[in-house]
Amino acid sequence: MTTPGSHSQSGSGKSLVEGISNLLGFLVAAFVGAVNLFGLRSGELSAILRNEAPRVTVVFGLMLATTAVALASLYFPENERTLVSTSCGWFAFCLAIFTLSLAFIPIPAVTEDWILNLLYAFTSLLLLVAAILFLARHRLWPSANLPLKLVLISCSIILLSAAVLAAARLETRSQVQATYPQLGATIKVANGVGDLSMKIAASKMRARDQVLFWVEGLRRSVSMDKRCGGVWAGNCILQTCDEDVKGDKCRNIASGAVNSDAMGRVEQEISTLFSAHEYQLLIVKARMCEVTGKVVPECKSKAKHVQLYLGVADP
Repeated sequence: MTTPGSHSQSGSGKSLVEGISNLLGFLVAAFVGAVNLFGLRSGELSAILRNEAPRVTVVFGLMLATTAVALASLYFPENERTLVSTSCGWFAFCLAIFTLSLAFIPIPAVTEDWILNLLYAFTSLLLLVAAILFLARHRLWPSANLPLKLVLISCSIILLSAAVLAAARLETRSQVQATYPQLGATIKVANGVGDLSMKIAASKMRARDQVLFWVEGLRRSVSMDKRCGGVWAGNCILQTCDEDVKGDKCRNIASGAVNSDAMGRVEQEISTLFSAHEYQLLIVKARMCEVTGKVVPECKSKAKHVQLYLGVADP
């Protein structure tokens, strides 16, 4: 025996479950589709999870907030309304979360300090506006109101946009940080002439990035036993060449700059000849630099460099 209204209650409960399922499916599909649009791969995802755990937590927090607000909209009837001032307060608060997520995930060498300061200032302003609207909700537009369901759906859209943009910035940040020059070199000596072959490679470079390379030779007249205790220690060799103003100990053999192709990749093979009688060691360096319109490219990220020490066989 069934009680009156049991069918309507079960029907409404079933429709609510279906609405929740459809909404969750839509949110997940929208987020995954947007992330796939930016080309995020499984290998890059593991690198991001390994290196950017706090920022990944922010992205998942935004998605969780998006889901919670969207689900909350299902539990309110169509005729439920709220004050315009309160609605604008929630909009300002969600926009503050949006701008704060942008500031929390800066892109190295792209997001400058003044942009971060502007984002933090704008976030503070939005939070202040939200607080004023919440506190003065009965004084500002007391008779005007908006559907609560519409307000919650709008907030969920703002938070979903923040989550998608945060994921995109996180992926871009990971690519920029992972852009290091790769360097390989070999030396062949024949009849007193050395042949240095270098291979320079890089990927995911920006349009204004270059790979600078240069080769220095340590002369055979320098006694490594006296300078470095007979050990070719990198710091000792570099200090020897850096302190050599006259060029008696070290000499520049080759240098240049390599630009990336349209896909942001560099694959360049370079060779140069040198006197094997004159040099006992070659120092091959490569560094990622940014072209800033100056005559000499500016190397902002000094950590993005690689160097090799190659001994020259006796001719």
